[in-house]
Amino acid sequence: PASKKILGFLPQELYDDPDTFLLNLHPDDYKKFMKSLAQNEASSLPKVYRFLRKDQKLAWIEIYLSPTIAEGRKGEFDAIIHDVTQRQKMERSMNKKLKAENLINTISTGFIEYSSLKKTITNAIHDIGVTFQIDQIELCIGLDDSIRNQHVWKNPALKKYGTDVPIDLQSTQWIKEKLMEGELVYVSDMEKIPEDQRFDIQYLYDRNIKSLLVSPLQIYSHTFGYLAFMQKQKNREWDRVDIHIVNTTSSIFNSAFRRELILERKDRIYEVALKAGVLAFQDGRSFPKCILTFNAKGEITGCLGNHALFFSVEQSACENKTFSYIFEPETVKLIKQQYAALKEHREPRFFKSVVPHISFGMFFYKDNKYLLCMYQ
Repeated sequence: PASKKILGFLPQELYDDPDTFLLNLHPDDYKKFMKSLAQNEASSLPKVYRFLRKDQKLAWIEIYLSPTIAEGRKGEFDAIIHDVTQRQKMERSMNKKLKAENLINTISTGFIEYSSLKKTITNAIHDIGVTFQIDQIELCIGLDDSIRNQHVWKNPALKKYGTDVPIDLQSTQWIKEKLMEGELVYVSDMEKIPEDQRFDIQYLYDRNIKSLLVSPLQIYSHTFGYLAFMQKQKNREWDRVDIHIVNTTSSIFNSAFRRELILERKDRIYEVALKAGVLAFQDGRSFPKCILTFNAKGEITGCLGNHALFFSVEQSACENKTFSYIFEPETVKLIKQQYAALKEHREPRFFKSVVPHISFGMFFYKDNKYLLCMYQ
């Protein structure tokens, strides 16, 4: 029968207990339905209500009411019911996608020019949480005990659901490993986490987390933090729109943090670069194409400028901390000789490389810091 297919109840079940239909309407829709009956609303326009089927699944039903024409049944209505669950899901999905695109555009615009990165991030995660009914959102910089930056938004109605302490990734190693690999962490139901992750489950349970969606924050494929969506009241089946939101927002945050990092480095190295440029100019040379900073031990501590002109491995100077990794043996020998003389006399040293058209300038900077400038 159609009633079984749409409502989950056989016709006889509905006849035997007339209140069954009313009691299974969604509480909010029940009020709306009863108001329609009280006002004798019978029109050509059907109305949509939510109905809890016998199998406990939520269905959207469209009801068209018409006055009963049978004699002796004045004030009664006949109802024609259609299952519109799939249509409602599609409409809600489209509305959610539209909301997501509008919000993402708004957030992106806010990050084009801002006076405070912290305030801009706070506003962004607040808007996401309110618009998409997320219980809690965390943005944290740092994947260990030394979390350096933290932004938390929590639904004000959820004060009883734990504290604002960020996720301890040392206690959730499986999450940390996924984030370090640049992978999205998706958990709709904690019961579905593998048995061998019981310790992690208990930790998340202790924080009242029922569903979790975490996207890594990355700069140049290096994971430096995470953006997490959490549900604490009940499980949530994260859909494609949720994943699109967390990934796109993470990308926006990545760009903002990358820009802040570049500006921070510029401020920090400006004096170094200027110092090297002035010293070189005094000796009749142009501004250096690349500057390596190194300490009194001869360990390279930084690379400024267009290092691609001189060696092929990006950031190799900083990562390997050795001249021999970058230059051929004859040049390394030359650098060490000039470095020994520089440490003794503290006077700028200019010398040519064995590579044609490349020369060097070596300077004492300050506080046992040195500069190696390359000119082309």
